[in-house]
Amino acid sequence: MNETQIITTTYGFPPEGAEVFMPGSEKKALAAASREASEREMAYINFLNRTNAAAGTKTPALREPVLPIDFVRCIDTLDERLCANGIAVLREQLVSLGRERFQELLATDRSARSLQRVVRSHTDFTSWPSVKYAFAAANALVTQVPRRKIAEQAAGAGVDRDEASKIGGFPDLWKVSSEQATTANVYAFHDLFVRLLFGMSLLERLSPDGRLRNFFFAGGKGEKGDYFRDWLSVLDGPHFTVAVVDPLGLVFAWLCGEKTALPKPAELTNKWLGVRVPSTKDIWLVQAVWHGFLLGYSSWALWDYVGRAIRKATDVELLETWRKELAKRYPAITAFHDVLSGYFCKDVQSGKGAYRQFDDTGYRAFIDHAARKLSRCLSALMALALEEVLPGTIVARFSGWVLCEVNSEKAKNFPKNFLPEFVMDRLEAAFPGQRFYFNQFKVEELAP
Repeated sequence: MNETQIITTTYGFPPEGAEVFMPGSEKKALAAASREASEREMAYINFLNRTNAAAGTKTPALREPVLPIDFVRCIDTLDERLCANGIAVLREQLVSLGRERFQELLATDRSARSLQRVVRSHTDFTSWPSVKYAFAAANALVTQVPRRKIAEQAAGAGVDRDEASKIGGFPDLWKVSSEQATTANVYAFHDLFVRLLFGMSLLERLSPDGRLRNFFFAGGKGEKGDYFRDWLSVLDGPHFTVAVVDPLGLVFAWLCGEKTALPKPAELTNKWLGVRVPSTKDIWLVQAVWHGFLLGYSSWALWDYVGRAIRKATDVELLETWRKELAKRYPAITAFHDVLSGYFCKDVQSGKGAYRQFDDTGYRAFIDHAARKLSRCLSALMALALEEVLPGTIVARFSGWVLCEVNSEKAKNFPKNFLPEFVMDRLEAAFPGQRFYFNQFKVEELAP
């Protein structure tokens, strides 16, 4: 066993138009028949692909929240105050926690290298090319996604399987089913490593007065907001967080005009998995399927999305069954995606004529942009509401949650359980027709 610790940064078809040796008259007759058949086929495809005149010609206009007239000015003022004051952090505690997690990283590195059927002493777990080479050398870089048959390739079917079978980085390593123990170790190391790097970036940006001043706190998005949650224990002084339990579900329900109540994770796990007391992994699976449905994923694209979220392969037919149940239960969301997808059919020219093809990449980018925009708007409205209720409080906002630094006696003595009431009023005014409830928010006080 090597204890060395390394921590470092189809073949195609014959070409069309090939010469066929036959008498001239037969050749002309065959060409005419082929041409007529092609024209009939393209006419049929064009008939099936007829859409609204606006489809594919412009970006659809989605529902917009009703914001105050001075919304932009208020947000700018809030961000300027935040960046001027910063967030108070205990330097000694930040360094101590960083050292503790570095020791955990070393232990995880040793555990990952204990299984040397795939990884070797020179494998760098921080580098995807190095990890990819190690798995490929052991013939382990193979997924369970069935390959497309020649007939499917000729018909243009099964493209989503090709996309789902790709292993392009650490987020896709879960698809390697033959080396689950090694994959779990690599993920454990990589998770600790990226979070430790984030902690180091906090230390580098920490001012001598013990405050972090960065525009990251004014709407931080993506995984970095989740990384920051792992370092909340190093904050100096009393703080509290206010989070929306399911921000994506709330904004999509309003966007699509869905009136059916949002699902509860415990309800879905009981129905789908037969579990009365769901585990954390059960909740992750249910939420991933729900969010995948909201974002319009289906079939192998849904399998890929859910797998990335839970880092585990789930039967694609089972996932599709659950998705169809959600589609029936939430007809407004289903209709929204049915209508929206028509805007992303683009004209394609081929040797046999023109036809319309669905632009999955453009569709995904449009949906993801709309979801991020509404989630950030949700957080901004929460931040303004909290700053209004508790003047002088420094509010940092992220995707779906906010962090408040208490700087006044009123804020210290204010009952935190009543904060969602003031937030709900502001949100219901901005998202007319959408009801917000106390159980959709989570307030957590952080010990100073």
